[in-house]
This record gives sequence, structure tokens and C-alpha cells, in this order.
Amino acid sequence: MQDRVLSDRYRVTSHLARGGMADVYEAEDTLLNRRVAVKVLHANYASDHAFVTRFKREAQAAANLSHPNIVAIYDWGQDGPTYYMVMELIEGRTLREILKTDGALLPRRAAEIAAETAAALTVAHEAGVVHRDIKPGNIMITGEGNPVLLDFGLARVEEGDALTLTRTGQLLGTPAYMSPEQVDAGRGRVDRRADIYALGVTLFESLTLHLPFE
Repeated sequence: MQDRVLSDRYRVTSHLARGGMADVYEAEDTLLNRRVAVKVLHANYASDHAFVTRFKREAQAAANLSHPNIVAIYDWGQDGPTYYMVMELIEGRTLREILKTDGALLPRRAAEIAAETAAALTVAHEAGVVHRDIKPGNIMITGEGNPVLLDFGLARVEEGDALTLTRTGQLLGTPAYMSPEQVDAGRGRVDRRADIYALGVTLFESLTLHLPFE
């Protein structure tokens, strides 16, 4: 993927991270001459037309969110069989990395990060967007110490009385941070409260370095 140019515009320069559904790369936007992050769907998801359609819709919904604690989404596109999302490049460390290397946060600092993340979620929820994957790995702490909510790849726009949670029996998300109704869609509607649950789990882990439920 390195040195590949997506859609004759985004030149991939380095690999940043690998997740369950996608890889994230640093790239150069050759049109606007700026560094960006590009999230590329894994091939097994890219071959699922229904999933790609949802991904595009969800990327568009997230792109409409404007908040200093939410990563900005610039573009969505396809280059051959490759589907990608172009985002603001946030430099810093994830909360996951900080907890792993520096240990538990002091209560005041943990509360600051949780409060700012909650403010970002408020904006998303007011727009009808449920993130569905709140966890330390999706909260980036910038060099200035500000938390930025990343990865709206699992986000859903609230539609009617329910949200679709799985595809062909596959669970999407990180189970340790998922509310019971998100793990088992049959238990009830999954809405913005699932994000608040996951933020609570994240706060607990930030203070104790343990999950409330192993």
C-alpha cells in the first residue's frame, strides 16, 4: 500500500495502525498539499456491497459533525476494489497507549478526558449519530493534552426504533466495552446510551487499569 496513490490524489506514505475492519495510513493529499490519515477497509469487508453502502452513509454522517474533540472527516472514496475514508491526521498518543506506558490516570485528569469526550458524544448524539465503539484505543490525546474521538467506522445513524448491529452473524465492536443490548441485539434497542456505557467502562479502566467485566 505504501507509495500507492488513491484516486490520483492521496499518496500513502506510511502505515499507522491496524484494526479489525481497516488499516489506517498516513498520506499526502496532493491536491491540497496537506497530511491526512486514510482508513482503508479490509478486503473481506470491501467485498460486501451492503457493508460498503452502510460505511459510505455512516462516513457522510460523521463528516457532518463539527467539534474540536471529534476527528474531522474530509472525504470518502473508491479506487478499484479499495474503499477508503480520509480524515484529519491527529498527532499524539491514544489513551490506550498512555495507560499502557504511563499507568492509571489521576482522577482529575481522567474526569477531564471523560468530560471532553462526553461533550463530543453530545454533538454526535444530537445529530443522531451513535459511535458504537468508544474505547481507549479510539480516543487520541494530542500533544496539547486534548482528547479527540476517532474512528466512526462503526457509527450508525439512528433510524426508527432500532439499529442493525451485525452482518452475517458477525459481532462488530469491542465486546469488553459493549453494552449488553449491543452484544445481544435481541435485548432491545441500541441507542446513544450504549456510548455512555462504553465511556463509563473507559473511565473505570483509566482509573484502575482493569475492566469492570473481564
